[in-house]
Amino acid sequence: MVKKLAVVMVVAFGLMGFAFIASAKAEGAGKIKRTTELKGIQGEVTWIKKDRIAVLYGYDNVKDMDNEMLLPFDKDIKLEHINSVADIVAGDTVAVQYEEVVEEGPDGRRASRRAKVISFIRPAPPKKPIKLDNDNEGQTLDSAQ
Repeated sequence: MVKKLAVVMVVAFGLMGFAFIASAKAEGAGKIKRTTELKGIQGEVTWIKKDRIAVLYGYDNVKDMDNEMLLPFDKDIKLEHINSVADIVAGDTVAVQYEEVVEEGPDGRRASRRAKVISFIRPAPPKKPIKLDNDNEGQTLDSAQ
């Protein structure tokens, strides 16, 4: 009788230990690793609205294409060397500091970005009028329309 009780207790403790290890693994598998990093880009504004800005910041020779980033931002974004987001136009050169949040979990990797600071560097170069052929002498492309 004592031997049967001892065997039952050993088996019960073994099952409890196994259940504890299995639950610890299940908890660890559901965890999401989250990292936050402040990064920056500098380039030409290609598009801007009240809550988003697109910046052309480089060229990838391997892929033979421009690098462009669309960054959302809050209405209380910090602005440097300019008074308002409305003063920024396509063609202006800006530097943008943004926060990148990366979440890695069992479902894969997910990254999100949000602009925190926009620093105005210089305005867009003035547009030069394009002259048309001799038939419309004196007209520019802007005045021909």
